[in-house]
Amino acid sequence: MASTAAGATADAARAGADLLQRNLEAAQQAWEASSRMASQMLELSVDQCARTTGVAGREARTATRQASHGFQESTAVLANGMQDVSREWLDLSMRTLQKSVNDFDALAKCRTVPEILVAQTKMFREHLDDFVQSTRRTAELLVRTGEHAARKTSETTTAS
Repeated sequence: MASTAAGATADAARAGADLLQRNLEAAQQAWEASSRMASQMLELSVDQCARTTGVAGREARTATRQASHGFQESTAVLANGMQDVSREWLDLSMRTLQKSVNDFDALAKCRTVPEILVAQTKMFREHLDDFVQSTRRTAELLVRTGEHAARKTSETTTAS
């Protein structure tokens, strides 16, 4: 019975991971499409501003190109960072699901209430530790991504 339940749990875990992966891919595609649209809007806005202020020709195209390029670089950095964060959370989900399968098997082997309590306490501690470590790695990824995007933005504005 424990083997059948563990197999069903493993199948559910794989299905859940597949669904999460598809959702992450869809979110990535939506992010990229939104970034392209925002870049186009920025180009139109800078172009209209240049026409309004009387800046024309080569200067307007150069300003538009620089603004759009800087925005695209920053957006690419942010998109890559979000992809890294998504990958970290997907990895956490996969580890948690695998641990849950193993935990279920360990619980099925318990014969007394004290064994069950010890096993549950160990499982809770391991799951909590994994979650905390994953959250720490996610925070580091977000900080690194933010710093990199800020650096790109700063480089673009000082080059303009």
